[in-house]
Amino acid sequence: MKKEHIEDEDDVVFEESEEFQKESASKVKSVKEDLKKMKSERQEYLDGWQRSQAELINLKKRHEEDKKSFTKYATENFINELIPAMDSFDMAFRDKDAWEKAPENWRVGIEYIHNQLSSALENNGLNIINPIGEQFDHNLHNSIKTVPGKEGKILEVLQKGYELNGKVIRPANVVVGEGE
Repeated sequence: MKKEHIEDEDDVVFEESEEFQKESASKVKSVKEDLKKMKSERQEYLDGWQRSQAELINLKKRHEEDKKSFTKYATENFINELIPAMDSFDMAFRDKDAWEKAPENWRVGIEYIHNQLSSALENNGLNIINPIGEQFDHNLHNSIKTVPGKEGKILEVLQKGYELNGKVIRPANVVVGEGE
């Protein structure tokens, strides 16, 4: 039971009974437990939000990398279609007799077109693999035949290879020395 004692009109003093104190303590304990539970939930939500933020950042990074990769290799099919034209130029230049018989102005024009095409392909990440004199590497070269010569050295390039942005899109076809 509550007892009320009035000293002044403005001052009201309550004296609490034991039952009231137990009830209050129980309510305080309950509120503390609820607060603890809410803090735990808040931390879970905060952790989840932070994980989501990190995942979003990682997703954006992956998307940017994928976009760069796509852009880097998007031209691969187109370039693969132009490589036979480069091979045709190489065959024309290799036939010295026929090349020398062609009028000089015509040869200069063809060489100019070849240089323009080569520059455009290089500007788009294409590199020629022309490994004459290098050590044979099965990742970059395709051995067509072997002949007596310095072992493992590339003695002749039958067809140039090509690399697009560091990726071999066609290995060079080569003749390799098999030892004397």
